[in-house]
Amino acid sequence: MGHEEQANGQLTDVKYPDKFPNWVEKYKVQMQYKGFRHALLSTEKNFMGDFLITNYKQLGTLQKKILLVWGREDSTVPF
Repeated sequence: MGHEEQANGQLTDVKYPDKFPNWVEKYKVQMQYKGFRHALLSTEKNFMGDFLITNYKQLGTLQKKILLVWGREDSTVPF
């Protein structure tokens, strides 16, 4: 995925993209920092699947109150 496509793709992650008119330009600034793209790829590769299941099971063993906010219209991590 190219820089332009990645920056523009970020608008699909927000519910009302028209409320963030400068988002792509701001995102492109972040992309200039060394390690930014690597961090995104690492998150994409390692965040889903077993990682989530393992962490949620560990949270359940803590016997602590936990507040989890999860949107029904979250397209990144569906409800």
